[in-house]
Amino acid sequence: MTDHTQVQLDIEVSIQRTFDKAKEIRPENTSRAYLSKQREFTDWCKRKRADDGETVSPGKLHLFLVEEVIGRERRIQRRDPSQKQVIGRSTVQAYTAAVVDLWNQQKRLKVNPHPNPRDDAVQQLLRNVQAEHEETRKKNFDDRGVGTLLDGYTTITELKTIADFFWYKHRDCGVHLRNLVAFLLSHYTLMRGESVRAMELPDLHSVVLDREGVSECHALILVMRQGKTNQFGRLDVAACLRNREVSACPVGILGFYFFWRWHMEAEPFPSFEKSSDWYSIKLLKSGVDLSKELDYRVHKDNIKSVFTAIGLKTKAKTHVGRGSGARMAELGGAKHLSLVMGTAVDPTKLQLQRAMPLLADRITALHQDLGSKITRVDLLLGEQMEEITSLKQQLRDIMSGRAELRLNARFDMDWPRTEELTHVPQDSHHGVVPAVSPEVELPRTYKLSRGIVTTIDLWREWTEGLGGGPAVRVLESKWGASWCEGSERRFFNRRKVIIEAIEKRASLMEGGVTNKNLKWASEWLEEERRKRSKSLDWLSKNIREISS
Repeated sequence: MTDHTQVQLDIEVSIQRTFDKAKEIRPENTSRAYLSKQREFTDWCKRKRADDGETVSPGKLHLFLVEEVIGRERRIQRRDPSQKQVIGRSTVQAYTAAVVDLWNQQKRLKVNPHPNPRDDAVQQLLRNVQAEHEETRKKNFDDRGVGTLLDGYTTITELKTIADFFWYKHRDCGVHLRNLVAFLLSHYTLMRGESVRAMELPDLHSVVLDREGVSECHALILVMRQGKTNQFGRLDVAACLRNREVSACPVGILGFYFFWRWHMEAEPFPSFEKSSDWYSIKLLKSGVDLSKELDYRVHKDNIKSVFTAIGLKTKAKTHVGRGSGARMAELGGAKHLSLVMGTAVDPTKLQLQRAMPLLADRITALHQDLGSKITRVDLLLGEQMEEITSLKQQLRDIMSGRAELRLNARFDMDWPRTEELTHVPQDSHHGVVPAVSPEVELPRTYKLSRGIVTTIDLWREWTEGLGGGPAVRVLESKWGASWCEGSERRFFNRRKVIIEAIEKRASLMEGGVTNKNLKWASEWLEEERRKRSKSLDWLSKNIREISS
């Protein structure tokens, strides 16, 4: 084996190890979900006796979704088994992601020559499923309260009822205290269940907030470096404070939970001499192994039993605090930024309102008055910008040769005399466009610009005019055929064919002949002209072929 071959082999091995490592650190639930669906795909390939075996291709993914996934009955019926339910949009998307992941694996092993299986056909199939999603929900009689205020809890009373359920359990008190800590931290910090379960002792901090009352106010800070949306160790921080409801106070419950672990269960108090002595201790331990986190199924079944016992319904289980906590904060008046920062209210604004309500109202009124003035300034600036845009367009018409630059100069000598100085573009084919202001009478004659080469500019000359000149359709309406005669009329008739084609195209569109449809039709016709690299003269002669 040559040195070059050995180096290439080492490169491929190192790359494969990198991808294998990425697969190892993938969330366990994702790996489990992907593996089962990939097995279904490979079994389907064996039944179909495909020539290329289990190799993933766009066509095979499309056929697999159509035959095996879309419209299939749910394996586990959520309610009455007699009412058959079919899988929904999210399940179809999960199967697609799993098969694409299998394609990635085959691609890295260089055993798959096909492009990404999520091609146009598969994407259109997923869009069709998306469009039929609401109809599928109706057929399945899905709960329409899911994701609304009816999903989970929304009041302090309901939150206290959930907390009391844990408090009044006389058996396995330590387990129920642990479950209550998991629920309250998820609620107050809006964390996912997996983030709460992964918490370790070094992820907890305490900060004293100044000027928050007579007694010290401790904020509980939770540091998160991993999670569903944080796979690479980004530093995220959540925080919560004490609550006046003792049974639902996250700081108080955490203290009771630690007391139970280290004094009632006689768990050895952690040694803080070295980081290795306590960095791996889980906040929510499972059994006697301090480094083993709370199991997902235990966490889920616990929340499910609580909501069943108190008569509340929720689709989410381990994430229930994240959704219901956000809805409670929104009902309480919290803004989006406040939710992102993990706080429900603006402390500064709240203190000002309580201490000096009259001053706070005055400041609010000033803000509103300032906002209205800023709005008026924006409107004035908008009008000025429209005028500037119009002027810039006129200058572009002149500089490009589409319009003429005309100067009128008056010389006071022995008798009054007006000399007209005209700058005509060097191209002799350019037309002459007189400058027209809204205050003067429209000209009786006009010569179309020969500098126009696009249907868009032709449409502008017809509707708006070029370089401050008149709109041709206004001339046509006011003077009829007399504004241009002879050869100029014949030139206009050839251009008029294109104008009529634009208007006809717009009339066939939804909404009929509107400014928006006319603009789109002119752009469409210009695109057709550019594809063929033809002139406007050719377009006028072949307009029927293009329009059809």
